[in-house]
Amino acid sequence: MLVLAAGSVALIFFSGESRNGLISRSIVETKETTVLTGHFVEHLISERVDKLYSAAYAGSQTAILEELAEYNSFVGNTYGHRGAYKIGLLDSGFKYVNGFSSGDTLCPVEALLNADIAERLLKGKIYVGPVPEICIKGSEDLNSLMLFAIPVQSKDGFRGVVFEASTLLDYIYSYNIGNSLNGFVSAEIVIDDVAKYKSDSTIYELLHLKGQLDANGAILYDGNIAGFYTFYVQDIKLTLIYIKEVLKSNLDLECCPWVEKYKLWIFLSPLMLLTLWVIMQIVSSNSRLAKEVDLRTIHIESLRKRYKKLFDTIPEYVVVYKSDGEILDCNERFVKILQGSNPVGANILYMIKEKGRFRAMISETLNERVSGYGEFLLSIKENQVSVSVNSSIVDIDGGDAILSVMTDITDLKKMHNTFYLAQKREAVGTLAAGMVHDFSNILQNVSLQYSLLERSKEEGRDQKMKSIKNILEGANEYLTGVLGYTKDTNNEYEVKKGIEFVKDAVEMLERVLPADIHITLEDFSGHIKIKAVQVKMTQMLINLCQNASDAMDNVGTIHIKTDIEEKVYGRFFSIKIKDSGVGIDECEIEKLFKPFYTTKKVKGTGLGLATVKQIIMEFGGFVEVESTKGEGTEFTLMFSEIQ
Repeated sequence: MLVLAAGSVALIFFSGESRNGLISRSIVETKETTVLTGHFVEHLISERVDKLYSAAYAGSQTAILEELAEYNSFVGNTYGHRGAYKIGLLDSGFKYVNGFSSGDTLCPVEALLNADIAERLLKGKIYVGPVPEICIKGSEDLNSLMLFAIPVQSKDGFRGVVFEASTLLDYIYSYNIGNSLNGFVSAEIVIDDVAKYKSDSTIYELLHLKGQLDANGAILYDGNIAGFYTFYVQDIKLTLIYIKEVLKSNLDLECCPWVEKYKLWIFLSPLMLLTLWVIMQIVSSNSRLAKEVDLRTIHIESLRKRYKKLFDTIPEYVVVYKSDGEILDCNERFVKILQGSNPVGANILYMIKEKGRFRAMISETLNERVSGYGEFLLSIKENQVSVSVNSSIVDIDGGDAILSVMTDITDLKKMHNTFYLAQKREAVGTLAAGMVHDFSNILQNVSLQYSLLERSKEEGRDQKMKSIKNILEGANEYLTGVLGYTKDTNNEYEVKKGIEFVKDAVEMLERVLPADIHITLEDFSGHIKIKAVQVKMTQMLINLCQNASDAMDNVGTIHIKTDIEEKVYGRFFSIKIKDSGVGIDECEIEKLFKPFYTTKKVKGTGLGLATVKQIIMEFGGFVEVESTKGEGTEFTLMFSEIQ
């Protein structure tokens, strides 16, 4: 009877309906289905990003892999592993460490990242979106393959990537959300930026059509209905594109004359039963919905308390504010630095000493829709704290706001400056000892030229005077070079050939290192340019070469080689410093760049390599080390090319 009633309703509803009416109704239904599916997709993505964030900040590689194992179990138990699925961990060089997979075969892990994605991750930004085209080329089953990539960060910088690649829409199909209405054609999640697609592609055309609609609308496209649902994951704008067929043709009662004659009686009886059944279903559904609302309310309140607790226990200063600087919220640690005063409603610009530069960071973050970075002085009452600020856009009540995470680097800057000055004083002492010998030779040459001048005839005196002048100019040039290294510097950046930085540093190295240490320099870098500070470049090479000298007991050759290296995320100028010393145990390599960690038993401070890493991170580069026990060690410094 219910089937007959449903058929009656369909006959009444569809009889005499025009083509335009069908299209209009199809657009409305497609829009509703797209929004329903979009909410579910947004929930799935948010849930997975949160789980991967927890893994990325678990600590050591072992802890991260344990978190990933728990996450793998969670996905299997909650949703089941469907389609292509792989999660895992990449190291700082984007090499695969370990992970879990199931279902269809994915492309190689190396193909999951392209240069744009790698660049985002190195800047500390997450990536959520489709995998690169090379990963799904020739496989239509993987068109819905999504990539979630979370950078693993620590105080030492970029350590790797936690990732998941899965055919996310397979979960939608399995829960029958995407097929809740007849006529389903396809669904796809894309990055909402037409600049990323070819002008003759289907996605390019669909995104242009979407621009003509209100938010989350639907439109007729190529004989079907295309629905759109847009949402953000941090600064990444994603759109679900849902394609559905137009509802099929009208029904005409002329095919069944007896139905036309008795249609009133045929339709009314089943409809009464249908109405009664619908009322009973509504009552039952309302009861279930009331219980579900209560459970959801309790769950949401629990989540709110949990995230508030997490927010307050973050060991950094966290503050949320409007574009004009008005503070909307902050965590407990930020309140403590204000000595208990509640800053909500105050203006953060009054607490920052470098107001102009801070405003510029806010403008860049809002206008470019990218994360902002910088070091500033937080001045509150009589306290002044140096902080490293990482800012990003968040949505607060439908509007843009700025969330800034501020890390206290006061002690780190003091320690770095103290050690830097101590090393300069040590180098000055070494230079002074060498200067005694060098100036002794200079004075002997001057004395000899003067004696020859006294004995020579009148016509030869001009040449002798010129020789004395050249010797004195050489001495002055020597002093200028030494003073250029020892005096305080404004840390002014220069853009020039990478080899020019290295040659200037090697000239100073030859004066500082022991006499039995020899330096060889090979250059294969061509004309590649970098941006750096000469004094700090010299300091890095002095630290590394002094360590190499100590490893060889101050006797031997240090090989320095410059070259160009092509990475997936760009071109780099590389400096390799290699010695033939005792080498380093593999278990100690991970600890080398930690402050105060040293392998030297007598004179090591444990700050030399920490300083090297700090300086090269300031230059936007990174450092690598390879060592074999008993054969020697090679450090590689990498600097991004400047066009």
